[in-house]
Amino acid sequence: MTQEEVTIINKLMAFERKVLRRIFGPTKERDGIWRIKTNEELDELIRHKNIINHIKAQSLSWFGHLHRMPEKRMVKRVCKSKPMLTDH
Repeated sequence: MTQEEVTIINKLMAFERKVLRRIFGPTKERDGIWRIKTNEELDELIRHKNIINHIKAQSLSWFGHLHRMPEKRMVKRVCKSKPMLTDH
């Protein structure tokens, strides 16, 4: 995995946490003080599933769908094609 891919994944996970904190809201402690949920609490709430795993699963699902397609389908032909690069 390249450094750029790691950076993108980290940004995506940070965004996911931000959205989850907004959805689930803060936690009220016994002393009446409100605080934001920790990453561990968010993990428990979403049962340790995250957007990165979802994207990977969807990509794998699409690959299987594409693999089963008949050869004559345009989508399969485009995915299997190799673009011809020309110098201008």
